[in-house]
Amino acid sequence: MSPYLTKTRLALLQAVADGAVTESRFTPYHSQMRPRDGRSWTTVTSRCEEARRAGWIEVGEDAGRWSRSWQLTEAGRQILEAAQ
Repeated sequence: MSPYLTKTRLALLQAVADGAVTESRFTPYHSQMRPRDGRSWTTVTSRCEEARRAGWIEVGEDAGRWSRSWQLTEAGRQILEAAQ
């Protein structure tokens, strides 16, 4: 069962599409989102896990030495495009 789309979930999908959400390579299941306004990072671990289980995102390539970036799946891309 897929979770219903909310403003918060849509914002997470957009942040993933923008490359602003990463997962720690050394602390698994700890994900952070870089804010657009330059303030401190936001922990989004449970939101990412929920979106991953729904099939909307997956862990992608390395985003540096300490982290990997999340990326949209095809289903996540379709949801984001439909919402815009």
